[in-house]
Amino acid sequence: MLAGKTRSVSSKLLGVIEIFTASDVALSLSDIARKSDLPLATTLRFVREWVAWGGLIRLDDGRYAVGTRLWEVGVQAPSLQSLRNAALPFLDDLLVGTRQNAQLAILQGFETLYVEKISARNSTVLMSRVGMRLPLHATGVGLVLLANSGQNYIDEYLELPLKKYTACTVVDPRQVRQRLASIRVTGFVRAEEELHSGVISLAAPVHDRSGRTVAAISAVVSVEQRNDRSLDMMVRVAGLGVSRALGFRGSRVAP
Repeated sequence: MLAGKTRSVSSKLLGVIEIFTASDVALSLSDIARKSDLPLATTLRFVREWVAWGGLIRLDDGRYAVGTRLWEVGVQAPSLQSLRNAALPFLDDLLVGTRQNAQLAILQGFETLYVEKISARNSTVLMSRVGMRLPLHATGVGLVLLANSGQNYIDEYLELPLKKYTACTVVDPRQVRQRLASIRVTGFVRAEEELHSGVISLAAPVHDRSGRTVAAISAVVSVEQRNDRSLDMMVRVAGLGVSRALGFRGSRVAP
């Protein structure tokens, strides 16, 4: 992290909110100061500003967590709102068809960001949740997004250390490249127990009017459904359906 004296006031203020993650949902004032590399007095001033605006809330135990005001602002992003509106009917179809989990994700930096998720009552419990970021190489939606990115982006990503989450996670760059090439041909990926055991992610791309891949849609099911290949086509059709709703006029649904 940059030393505090080299950063602008706005970058320091935003840095306070950026340190909250899925693994750090609630932090003490001293934790915030340490993680944002700011003096305690400065941290207190910024935290009070965030609380007054609604970006942070103070919990009963004295720690701080992200407030709903940020969500209220974020969901107003026109591109995200139109994407979610287009995808929801097809996510519902996947939920009914699989009786498990249906998800929508976009590319954010070198990670996949989940922007919608719906789950059946007795579905397999997943790590992902709306607003969470997960690795590209270990998730179905992430692999689809990575495969449809530019070559320079792929090269940069594969230069990073790839974490092996399970025995099934593919981390060898050469093997990942081969897999991405296959995804570009088929328009689909089946990721079996690569982020955590017991689940399979079936994912397909979502294209906008120009044909650009703007998101990925997936059904995440139990390994007990491994042999039900009708689920593959269900996800492919859902991806094409969302794409059509966004103005895409292609007709590719891989066999």
